[in-house]
Amino acid sequence: MNAQRATLQHDPLAENGELVRQILRAIQSVRYGQVQIIIQDPRVVQIDKTEKLRLV
Repeated sequence: MNAQRATLQHDPLAENGELVRQILRAIQSVRYGQVQIIIQDPRVVQIDKTEKLRLV
């Protein structure tokens, strides 16, 4: 029962708040383009942002 309770208390968003904020900032700053999150050994190791300029 204790293992189950520990699993329910684990909140990866709370533990990685700054990482989540950086990802959200990258997403919010792109009007046209993409944000790519590179993961290695279930950890985010890089955030790439590619922005396109639309002339319409």
